[in-house]
Amino acid sequence: MKHLFLIVSASLLFINGYGQQFTDVIRAQSTKGGAVVLIQSPKIDSLVNGVKPKVEIKSTETKALPVVGDSVQLDSLGYPIAKGFVTKDGFRIQIFTGGNSRQDKEQALMLQHRSQGLFPDVKVYCNFISPRWVVRIGDFATREEAMTRLVEVRETGISKEVRLVKCKVQIPVY
Repeated sequence: MKHLFLIVSASLLFINGYGQQFTDVIRAQSTKGGAVVLIQSPKIDSLVNGVKPKVEIKSTETKALPVVGDSVQLDSLGYPIAKGFVTKDGFRIQIFTGGNSRQDKEQALMLQHRSQGLFPDVKVYCNFISPRWVVRIGDFATREEAMTRLVEVRETGISKEVRLVKCKVQIPVY
């Protein structure tokens, strides 16, 4: 009976010890060249591994990004970095309306991927708005802005259904 108790307790200690290093095992690089990048909060790391989070001392030195004027910063590709977003009534260009079948979902996702390739500067949304799949392009604050892009979308011939729809949009604030 004592031997059984020792075996069970030793195996539980082994399992518990392995569980405390779970994320470290995942992060370890494989000998075959693969690696897993695990990005998570230190709080989650402490919960999973059972270790107190490490306190990082942040440097006061920061990288200066190029600035246009006094307020708008650019990313590495030269696009402005938004400080946040405002939700308001606006317009999007709807290029697909399907049913609720698996084929319609696949077609909507394929059309989303194609339109992201054609219009990398505009956000493309693929949503299930009951009872159908829809694909919409852009976040336009004004009808005029949306109509100029609508003409471009029609010229590409990406879809037979290209129309303007009114909806809530995310407008970036710089």
